[in-house]
Amino acid sequence: MSAVQSMKRGAIVLLDALGTKARWNKDQENFLFNEWEQILQFMEKNADTAKEVGMLMKIRSFSDTVLMSFSPDPEIPLKTQDWGDHVLLKFASSAASYLLALGLCLNIPFRGCIAYGDYYENDRALTGKIMFEAAEYYEQSQWIGVSLAPSANIIASRNASLSADNEDYNENVYITPYDVPLKGLTEKNGYGINFIKSYEGIMNTHRSMGEITDENNIWHKVDSSKNVNQILQAQLNENPGIEPTLKIRNTLAFVEHIQNNN
Repeated sequence: MSAVQSMKRGAIVLLDALGTKARWNKDQENFLFNEWEQILQFMEKNADTAKEVGMLMKIRSFSDTVLMSFSPDPEIPLKTQDWGDHVLLKFASSAASYLLALGLCLNIPFRGCIAYGDYYENDRALTGKIMFEAAEYYEQSQWIGVSLAPSANIIASRNASLSADNEDYNENVYITPYDVPLKGLTEKNGYGINFIKSYEGIMNTHRSMGEITDENNIWHKVDSSKNVNQILQAQLNENPGIEPTLKIRNTLAFVEHIQNNN
């Protein structure tokens, strides 16, 4: 049995895929499972890259939910001893941005949040105050996207006051100040995760692959000619129902906010 490890301090990303039940009824079950498995493989490659620079990134998946954790690797203290909270938050934001973008490419929209603080973790389980916070907060999301839970918001707000000229504290690549749409209210002074550049990078990679004829390859159905706005608008045009429509509209508003402010 895997023993509980000592307490860690880091970031967690909690996401769930929207609309999987409907897709399960419509698509071949094996293909949907294959998509999910390949998405996780892409994220595991990110974990391998993170480990090279001293970051422990662990990925867990159950049903339509993904949980990622980020903490310094204690076996490489020289690389991580000077890391501040903002560095861990940037790693988590980068991974969340990539998974959001990947999901949009594959018509598997995600919503979720990033929380930060102390937690306990072993090979099978993760628990702690920030896990409870993340589980409560992300259920309030009313968009396709990732926002910062209160514990992570504190760090982003604190570092936003530091010099914008200091690249060590420049998180604007992924973390964007935004009034986040929640169920029944708007979270003022919140932060959303910018996934547009990640989306464009993934699509550029897809275009470089050339034509894919293998129907079991998740990229087989991807239309690399569409930008984020076109994908979201196409989803709206399908009239998916009240709740999905509200989420897509809120996501489009966030995308337009990023585009208008860059």
